[in-house]
Amino acid sequence: MRVPIALLAFYESYLWILPTLLLMHTDLHPGLARLASVPQRKIIVNIATSADGYVARPDGNLDWLTERPAPKGFYGLPEFERSTDAKILGRKTFDRSLQMGARFSAASVHYVFSRRPPPASVPAGVHFVTESIGAFAERLRTQAGKNVWMMGGGEIIGSGRGRD
Repeated sequence: MRVPIALLAFYESYLWILPTLLLMHTDLHPGLARLASVPQRKIIVNIATSADGYVARPDGNLDWLTERPAPKGFYGLPEFERSTDAKILGRKTFDRSLQMGARFSAASVHYVFSRRPPPASVPAGVHFVTESIGAFAERLRTQAGKNVWMMGGGEIIGSGRGRD
């Protein structure tokens, strides 16, 4: 579903104004003071897509993306990564990442959503999640930390649509 830019601008403004209003009117309800003072981590979808809106070719190939020379600044990705401390991805994206030679470490937390059991050997820093994305995201957003990068794939991103 596409949302008109004007509506997004209103929504973004509303999200900024709401905490300010809560801080100004915490005397109305004791719980408002607690809600207004708890910063919530953002879960941000940051993906590369082709001009027609797809991440991969119909056969799953990513050559249009992986075989390009990396521009200076690599599309701002290093700066974006420094603003996050965890990543959310689906099982197919995780499996494909392993096939492409991705490295995982305890220094970078990855939450992999899957209905299937994890592989026999799970890299350090990778945690498999079986609960709903909504419940998990709600809990994760209230924990201390930086923002969270929702990397994909399409099913995991689609399951989070309509949420803040």
